[in-house]
Amino acid sequence: MKKILILLVIASLTLFSCKTNEEKVSQTNSINKTEKNTESSSKNQLENKQWMLTHFNEKKLELSLTDTPQMSFDANSKKIEGKGICNNFFGTYAINTNEIEFKGVGVTRMMCPPSGLEEHKFFQIFDNKIKFEIKGNELYFKNSDRKEIARFSKK
Repeated sequence: MKKILILLVIASLTLFSCKTNEEKVSQTNSINKTEKNTESSSKNQLENKQWMLTHFNEKKLELSLTDTPQMSFDANSKKIEGKGICNNFFGTYAINTNEIEFKGVGVTRMMCPPSGLEEHKFFQIFDNKIKFEIKGNELYFKNSDRKEIARFSKK
């Protein structure tokens, strides 16, 4: 009788353990799918659109349309291109969830007229990985502390 009772306890524990592992695998797969869907959604909202800078270091820009920095992300080539106040820039990028890493960013070096934005500071954005978030028609670039460093509006 003791042997049967011990076997029943072992069988119950084994079945319970298997079910728990299946639930963990199912939960992990669900989390991975959610992350991939979020990443895909973020990419779709970001890429193949023209973005205009509206705020820099939490200050609203008061620039003419021709002087406003703009950029676009090409989904097929994974290239970024755009312009600052008067200089153009170009490079490549990679997206990992809600983070962009810029690579090989080059900038033309023309002398710019004075404006409300120091162009070289804008280009420093592309030196590091940037966290990004899209809310409606606005794209937010944030530093590692999640502080907004630039805001763009969809053109």
